[in-house]
Amino acid sequence: MAGALSLPGAAEAESSVEFDGRYIADVLHVARGGLRGGTKYIDELQLTGSIDSSAVGWGGGEFFVYGMANTAGNFGSLYFGEFQKVSNVDTRPAVHLYEAWYEHRFAGDRLSLRGGLYDFNSEFDSNPPAKLFLQSSHGIGIDIAQTGQNGPSIFPVTSLAARLAWQDDGFRIRAAVLDGVPGDPRDPRRTAIKLGRGDGALLAIEGGYQSDRGGFAIGAWGYTAKFDDLVRTDLAGTPFQRADNRGIYGYANAVVAGETSGRHLDAFLRVGAAQAAINPVSTFIGAGLVLGTPFERRPNDSAGIAIAIARAGDPFRRVALLAGSPASYAETTLEVTYRAQVTPWFAIQPDVHLVIHPGFDPARRNAVVVGVRFDISLCALRH
Repeated sequence: MAGALSLPGAAEAESSVEFDGRYIADVLHVARGGLRGGTKYIDELQLTGSIDSSAVGWGGGEFFVYGMANTAGNFGSLYFGEFQKVSNVDTRPAVHLYEAWYEHRFAGDRLSLRGGLYDFNSEFDSNPPAKLFLQSSHGIGIDIAQTGQNGPSIFPVTSLAARLAWQDDGFRIRAAVLDGVPGDPRDPRRTAIKLGRGDGALLAIEGGYQSDRGGFAIGAWGYTAKFDDLVRTDLAGTPFQRADNRGIYGYANAVVAGETSGRHLDAFLRVGAAQAAINPVSTFIGAGLVLGTPFERRPNDSAGIAIAIARAGDPFRRVALLAGSPASYAETTLEVTYRAQVTPWFAIQPDVHLVIHPGFDPARRNAVVVGVRFDISLCALRH
């Protein structure tokens, strides 16, 4: 929820500053399995602001900034070593500028161009019903999230990008060019814009449709830089360089029962594939059910169950076997959650994960993670 502050002398242009703040805190506990039992508190503070370009003399545009602070994290790596993070705010402690971009709209707002520090997942591979879940792979598929020298331009580090989008009557198509190496891999705690000669670019395109009753999207992505082959080497043992680090994905969602104005059941499905010769995960499948308004007296609550299956590619498993650490075929996570909107500014979300073969390690015990998320809207708190 955002607040608005009108700027003096700009009422005719309907200019305004929009600001928002959000604090998320997860308390997570490994009840069984993994590397060891334990409890950890992880959190994230988000502050955003935007201003209509009419405030500086021209219309049709928007300036946007997004700052982020994570003061505690690394839960998964400390306690059970999962590949897909069970919390989408789990990262190393840092305070940094996350996004800063300008967008201009044309053709009656149907066409837009955005440029600056940009979160790829803010628009690409974003399946609305799946956002209920804490599991990171329901935010963006692990087939994409695993890629690049420092990840793609997603949480927790973004890069410079240019994005062109067209939308009309629910239909949309987007294309983006992003710096291939976000931030500085040697110092991941700070905001850094470095356009190295070998960084290359990440190219992406997505088309789809979304309405109140459901939708779908199909996308493709690829890097222009070369990457090491997981298996192939030359006679000196130097990894073979490949220029085909790319993949495809698609998702769909639908209201399968009820009406969106009352109790309703949403279903979603997401599939994706990446180049297995370069990346550990070759395919990903995610699916789930979300029940909105589970109780008549709690119209803003939601409950859900979801599964995330990351399948290890054959080259990755071959390398693991040669290293003496055989890898399982997949890491699978089951999640059950309930989000209770206690007040307009405060939500509490109990959550349970079952992680099967964490980190693709067949010798590691399956992990049961229980926790609760506290979600505070700072702007709504003021009203």
